[in-house]
Amino acid sequence: MNDLMTIAGRIKEVRANKTQQAFAAPMKAHLNTIGRWERGERVPDHRDLLKILESNPDISPAWLLAGEGPMYRLHRADSGAEKAIDWILLQLCELKQMTLAFSEAVRQGDESGKPKLDNYRLYGVLLQKIEEITTAVDSVQKNVSGEQNASRNEGGHS
Repeated sequence: MNDLMTIAGRIKEVRANKTQQAFAAPMKAHLNTIGRWERGERVPDHRDLLKILESNPDISPAWLLAGEGPMYRLHRADSGAEKAIDWILLQLCELKQMTLAFSEAVRQGDESGKPKLDNYRLYGVLLQKIEEITTAVDSVQKNVSGEQNASRNEGGHS
């Protein structure tokens, strides 16, 4: 398997020529944590992924988490709305992975052919994740609308 097919390989690629210490410092992450991520012993959670993106603003969130699209984004995420969109993209990628895991678990079921209790728990987690993403999207839309209205009003007073 191509190393860039795994999140561990993509984290190594982001770190590139930096030492683990230099890579970890802006995130306030422990060196052992970076090593575990790169060896695939541990997967960073969304907070860790956001820290990686904040300290490496040229990296595409979709590429980092899922290996989708180009490694580098076309422009940096500088505004609050762009950073919120990064969070949403990470959540959507995580949701995609959880959905794939859920569908696999449902297919397996138990010996009687009925879904396992854990599947219902995972389903609840999926619903919660969808609600978090929906709330974030609504918030970003309101912020963007407010920024657009403010810039229109400023343009009218010139």
